Amino acid sequence: MTEAMNRSTLYAVLDGYLAALAAKNNPFMTWVGSTAGLVCVGMIGAVAGNRIGTRLSGRAIAFASAALFAIFGLLLLISA
Repeated sequence: MTEAMNRSTLYAVLDGYLAALAAKNNPFMTWVGSTAGLVCVGMIGAVAGNRIGTRLSGRAIAFASAALFAIFGLLLLISA
């Protein structure tokens, strides 16, 4: 898996369920609920990113990002 569960992936997975829910119930309220859920996920990510950014230096975040990118890249190459 090269891209694990971001908001668009989550929405694509839930799309079939939401369509069935909208057909059975109120489509507008289904849309409101799914949009509110995606907004909450975005807010959680923004708050977590802000808190991490104030506690760690930019250099530490860049190093951790590079290390995770390399690790996941190697795991992807090994599993292919």
